[in-house]
Amino acid sequence: MMPNGSEMKENGYNRLDIFDIINNIPVACLISKKETSKIIYDFIDISIPLKHRKAIITDLKEDYEQIMIKLGFAHQHCTFHLIKNMTTNLKPKINEELDKYETELRKNNTKISENKIKKMRKKKKEEISDKIKIYVGLFYELFHQQSFEKAISYIELLKYELKNFPKMMQDYLNKNFFPVYRKYLIFLEKDHIGKLDSTNNKIENYFGNTLDKHTKRIYRTPEGIFDYIMTRKDGWIENQKKVLTN
Repeated sequence: MMPNGSEMKENGYNRLDIFDIINNIPVACLISKKETSKIIYDFIDISIPLKHRKAIITDLKEDYEQIMIKLGFAHQHCTFHLIKNMTTNLKPKINEELDKYETELRKNNTKISENKIKKMRKKKKEEISDKIKIYVGLFYELFHQQSFEKAISYIELLKYELKNFPKMMQDYLNKNFFPVYRKYLIFLEKDHIGKLDSTNNKIENYFGNTLDKHTKRIYRTPEGIFDYIMTRKDGWIENQKKVLTN
């Protein structure tokens, strides 16, 4: 199962969805003015009977952990959101490094032109970004391992090689990943391998196909939004059936 939440900023509502990844179908949808722990808990509790609560994938919202424990799910953190969050976190760090680089340029060559500085800063940014992409790729190989045991071995390799990673990545992984890395490997555990994904990309795709950004701005009531989603949901399910039968 996958729950997912999205804030619709244009009209101030939150959309919560539950998606069955085994049968590839949406389970439940809620449009709410708020997104509190109680609302999330009650929504999932009502939508999924206790006997069907096996494992669940969520994004990285802190509140989800305690909610899923109370509901009785094995809780998989979404690896896509991990990379997305890390990339977002690294952007200001890159800019800090570029600012220092530019300051040194100006300090060591007072006659350097603004155009030259701009070009050199751009080149430096490309160098830093290319290096980070390489190491992000090496890190993400963890989630392509074929078994839990191989993933654990890869974790040890990452820890050993971490000293060679860019400092900003070292800091992020040490703080945000290694202390909770097992939460990202539930999909490889014996009871869940082949039944659980590492990401909630399926529901992200469903999200985008049932309520695009333009449509969010049109509807001003939760009832209107919900009715639109339900109509789109039926069409989406029919399209999935056609794909499977072709």
